[in-house]
Amino acid sequence: MREEHGKGNKTEELEAKIGNDCEKIQIDLEQEYSETEIADVFRDAEQKLGQMILGENTSLDEVRSDLNLFSSIPDTGISIEWDSDRHQVIDSQGTIFQDDLTEDGTLVKLTAKLKYKEQSEKYEFYVRIFPARESKKEKIVRELKEAVQKEEE
Repeated sequence: MREEHGKGNKTEELEAKIGNDCEKIQIDLEQEYSETEIADVFRDAEQKLGQMILGENTSLDEVRSDLNLFSSIPDTGISIEWDSDRHQVIDSQGTIFQDDLTEDGTLVKLTAKLKYKEQSEKYEFYVRIFPARESKKEKIVRELKEAVQKEEE
């Protein structure tokens, strides 16, 4: 029996008898998608990726914490390469850099390249990234530091 999709290869050792000679041969068994199946799997992944990458965020229209830009889709054998058109805002692992963010949000295009064997598809997602929300304690500490710095000046 072959492994399920995305579970990797399974190697079996068989013995072949040719006349009076016996030879051991190894065969790699892997279940592969047909062209129709992989098209369906890619389409299904495209519909789910937006929700799967959210992490702690509730919407791609308001991203305030790192995204979960994973490198593969479990149990499918599909790998994903991510790219951002604004690397100074978010990197290909989903890490957000707070330095250049505005209160109005920063629009970023993320590209997911899904790959299975020699087949690949690209999907684009737009996310609006905002600065992280401060807790009450963080806000008080920041305001206190600003007030102390202002008094020093």
